[in-house]
Amino acid sequence: MSILPQNTTILVAHNYYQLRGGEDTVFEAETELLERNGIRVVRYAVHNDATENMDRISLASKTLWNRTACQDIERLICKEQAMGHSVILHAHNTLPLISPAIHRTASRLGVPTIQTLHNYRLFCANALFFRSGMICEDCMGKAIPLDGIRHACYRGSRLASAGVIAMTALHHAVRTWSKHISRYVVFTEFGKAKCLAGGIPAHRIIVKPHCVEHDPGAEYNKKPIALFVGRLSPEKGVMILLHAWHMLQTTQALPTDAELHIIGDGPDRLQAEAFVQDYNMPSVRFLGSQPQSVVHTALRSARMLVYPSQLYETFGKSMIEAFAAGTPVVASGIGAMREIVRDGITGLHAEYSSPQSFADRITTLWNHERYDNFCRQARTEFETHYTADRAIERLLSLYSDVLR
Repeated sequence: MSILPQNTTILVAHNYYQLRGGEDTVFEAETELLERNGIRVVRYAVHNDATENMDRISLASKTLWNRTACQDIERLICKEQAMGHSVILHAHNTLPLISPAIHRTASRLGVPTIQTLHNYRLFCANALFFRSGMICEDCMGKAIPLDGIRHACYRGSRLASAGVIAMTALHHAVRTWSKHISRYVVFTEFGKAKCLAGGIPAHRIIVKPHCVEHDPGAEYNKKPIALFVGRLSPEKGVMILLHAWHMLQTTQALPTDAELHIIGDGPDRLQAEAFVQDYNMPSVRFLGSQPQSVVHTALRSARMLVYPSQLYETFGKSMIEAFAAGTPVVASGIGAMREIVRDGITGLHAEYSSPQSFADRITTLWNHERYDNFCRQARTEFETHYTADRAIERLLSLYSDVLR
């Protein structure tokens, strides 16, 4: 493991979302992991609740270049440096209240900077490469991606989309992205390929996957349950899965006691529940949002996790949580999912928009003669790549690298 000098401070910046999401969780988990391993961490965090009292001009100004945030970052850096500490700035989300300008402030003060790319915002206004129910890369590689404004890709607003695009274009023009950020962190080789296509130099991109902070332990005595964990929304594919499950019920391809459990909530819940009722599917249970402890218990007992996302995704943490529980995964064979789930080893790939393909893969994995091998390979994958120990090794290696 790389060892940081004792007088190193990691200044971590993050803009919380109004609706708590995965980026917020990762920010908290990584900072806690660092502190548990004796690393000094200083947090700089703001919350999007503050936008409710802002007029559009003020919000747009902060999105482009927040001078107050830059002053705050400078004050924190100077305070640490005055104590004789080396400082590294590690930013997670900066939209809309922090702004990428903090990287320039840190760089001017001789501080190396890191930007974790939790999404594809640098190359796509809505950060997802997803529009009108389909994968979309129309703006990739364009200096001023006007399509993102025309289609109102950010929050369904042309004005808001123009603000996000103006922010990325401005910081391209003044070379924030190319000159003032030492390293970009992505979670998969797929994410790295997108960064390369977007013009980020290869030597500045570090692949550092997420981890499971607290090992749930594996269970190999599985119940006849297929599990979905995630937001019930079009891009997460819950309706694709329900159509697939209806096919399985109609053809009686699974045992009569097989059940589909759905953990999560979102805008598609009413539609999903209506579908289940209309097609008389008593084997489907909606469990709503659940704490992590309940999710881990469900993953340990499930025969498989089904991950039918229609997005490329940047990672998909529930998949590695399933691996930790010794549970294989049927996932869409695109983007990060294709990389995380090794087809025929830790799970199976399905055609991302095809209920029939998901039905086929669920059946294949459920009845596979080597099903136990899938379970043990999943657990091995977790132990090899996704433990907290591996995560801290990667973080410390990254920080040692930028200090050099």
